[in-house]
Parts: sequence; structure tokens; C-alpha cells
Amino acid sequence: MECNERTLLLERCATTMHTYTRASIKWQNLTGMDNTQAYQDSRSARSRARIQVDLATYELEQHERVHLCHPAAIVPITS
Repeated sequence: MECNERTLLLERCATTMHTYTRASIKWQNLTGMDNTQAYQDSRSARSRARIQVDLATYELEQHERVHLCHPAAIVPITS
């Protein structure tokens, strides 16, 4: 079943995950400088991004549950 709202939710999941990944990389690069403002800011940004990923995933799962719109099952081709 094609569902435009689900497509938008999937895009939001991808966008938030990309943001989280970038924030995580920045945070990891600053590891070892625990007392700096940059490290603390990057840790906070990573935490906020993780919350957004969790929220986007939750909204997608709720939408799929209510509307019963899931990706089509992939049927293996057999010869």
C-alpha cells in the first residue's frame, strides 16, 4: 500500500539519523577534551539528535500500526 505520509515519516527518520550521525562524529572527535565547552555542546547536540531519532521512529511505527502501511514484502526470485 502506497502511503505519502509514511514516505514523509521515512524521510524524517533518515534526516534525523543523519543529524545524529554527524553529531556523534563531532562528539567522538572531541573526546578527551571533556572539560571544554565545545565537548559539552557536542554531547548535548548528540543527545538532542538521539531524542529526535527516537521520536521520528516512534511516529513512523505508530503510523504504520494505525494505517497498516508497511513496505511490500520482498519475494525472492527462484529459478
